[in-house]
Amino acid sequence: MRGLALDYIVQWIILLTVAMVIITMIIYFSDDIKRFIKRQTEDSSVQPKEIIKQNFSSGEILAYAYSCWDKTGEKYREDVVCFYLFGNFTNVDKNWIFNQFSRRYPDGKPRIDLTSFDTSKEYAKIRFRRIDLAIVVEN
Repeated sequence: MRGLALDYIVQWIILLTVAMVIITMIIYFSDDIKRFIKRQTEDSSVQPKEIIKQNFSSGEILAYAYSCWDKTGEKYREDVVCFYLFGNFTNVDKNWIFNQFSRRYPDGKPRIDLTSFDTSKEYAKIRFRRIDLAIVVEN
């Protein structure tokens, strides 16, 4: 009988110790937990940015494509427009953009689609296409 009571007391001590550790961790990390819950519940929609410049370079278009992928990527569940660009695109080299993008993502995921991008026009749109995980630059 005496051994049973001692075993029962030890179990209670272990249970209380575990409860105290858990409560202390919750109190210690409460701000981090609140920030995590807030990030999970807030609306994470991407709002398109409008950029107006005199001239755009190939490097700038590539940087906007990278930025669009970083905003959306595999975590985003729908098609979304990241940027509306207004300006002159005559200095843009589509082949260079494609090669640089492919070099950064050699496995082809994501891919960049420049087939509908006409450099003679004065506007362009950079968007994320969910179906094939592509960044699309088009007019």
